[in-house]
Amino acid sequence: MVVRNQMGEVFKAAIQAGDLTAAETNLSAEWEFESLDEGRVRVFTSVGLRAMSTSESSESIAERGVRVVADYLPPNISRTAQYERIFERERTLGAQPEFAAIAGYPHCLARRRENRT
Repeated sequence: MVVRNQMGEVFKAAIQAGDLTAAETNLSAEWEFESLDEGRVRVFTSVGLRAMSTSESSESIAERGVRVVADYLPPNISRTAQYERIFERERTLGAQPEFAAIAGYPHCLARRRENRT
């Protein structure tokens, strides 16, 4: 499951857009505007995502951050020319919980629990 990250929206507003008011608002927002679809999308906290992926019938087995740095790079950095470097940073940082917590998209892999009756 990949969802939009509430803390990622805070960082994107503060760092990329320089909009501290939006960053503060995003700290408690449940919905954000999605520019690609021009509609609203639900955002989740890491606690909320973990709760969704862990239940009586499923268990979380892996968590990673997706788009840890790519969403926050300034426009003067070429995503094409610097692709390999950006991709390597994504792979390295996305595996670390501290950085996954601010990624644009947290990715949680869950599996169905075995029936132990």
